[in-house]
Amino acid sequence: MIPFSRFLLALCLGVSAIASAAPAQDCDNDTLLNHPQLLVVVPHPDDEVLGFSGLMQAYAELHRPVHVVVVTDGDAACGACQFWRNGGESGPVCSMDDLLAFGHTRRAETQTATSLLGHPSVTFLGYPDEGIGAALAQLEAGEPDAPIDRVSCDPAVATMATAFTGTGLVRTLRELVANVPSGTLIATAEPQAAHPDHAALGRLMTLANAGLGEPRPLVFGMVHPSTRGGNTECSYPPPSATDCACAEKAEGYFAAHPGLLDAEAQARYRPNSPASVPAQMAGMPLRLCLAPTLFTGSEPLKLRAIEAFGTQLGTSSRAGTPIPPSVRGLTDCQGFLRAYVHRTELFWPASGGALSHATPTSAPGGAKL
Repeated sequence: MIPFSRFLLALCLGVSAIASAAPAQDCDNDTLLNHPQLLVVVPHPDDEVLGFSGLMQAYAELHRPVHVVVVTDGDAACGACQFWRNGGESGPVCSMDDLLAFGHTRRAETQTATSLLGHPSVTFLGYPDEGIGAALAQLEAGEPDAPIDRVSCDPAVATMATAFTGTGLVRTLRELVANVPSGTLIATAEPQAAHPDHAALGRLMTLANAGLGEPRPLVFGMVHPSTRGGNTECSYPPPSATDCACAEKAEGYFAAHPGLLDAEAQARYRPNSPASVPAQMAGMPLRLCLAPTLFTGSEPLKLRAIEAFGTQLGTSSRAGTPIPPSVRGLTDCQGFLRAYVHRTELFWPASGGALSHATPTSAPGGAKL
């Protein structure tokens, strides 16, 4: 099957022409880029690309240090793991060993994706998926040293205890923020996100930063907002998917409807549009206007970075064998990932932080709970 980026060649070339003729938007690049270096801390592999590609690339272009920290391996995505394990729709669920291998594959995807965005240094903390939300719940329950379990995808197999704890996570995040120079911009997950790991990381990072004698500038990027109906991947970023239940179709459905998966993905791919403010968010975000190379042309860099996550798109298999064309892309049949390619990225400054809105410019060519 033709890769998505080439499938959209004609569309992207048209978008590029429109982008070059469009009037400059109000941007907050001066505010967001007025820092000696950048630290991006995200819950799972791919979050750094979905929410922070433009920020990472802009700092790299300015020859300023960029460091990415990925807290979990994103290993509990059971449906995605099963598709990757079996190279298609049918086959056994992932065992615990499969999940560990899946997590390591997701790490490699982050390395590939970020290499397109200026080669930031990347650190993986290795926490189990869903472990950040679990850590926060344990801290709030007064059980900070309880082990964080690794989720099992097989109902017949128990979860697996790990050596990770809420206390350890808090300590690590405090060290992260304390060890970057004063003035470093820290970008992380939004505390109001619907996803428990995103919301918990935003809260824990806020507490870690507030515990410093000189807190660092801190901004939040939203990847999983609360949406009506609860299916955030279906409705945000807009427009909504045309079929929110596409992943639940009976086996063989897409073989009988060739080209449908590509059409679904294309419907939400709007690279020349600005990022939309989620309805739940109050206050005006800071708007980063991306360099044109990230969202225009036949192979925009942000799209290429997203396409590195074959486990999340449903375009790669554990064995390395080709995915059947009729189901290639089934894992993200809602078009969620590619819907994050826009001409802008949005960031909300932490309350009481050092960031504020600067004069708009033109788009460019810790603490105890």
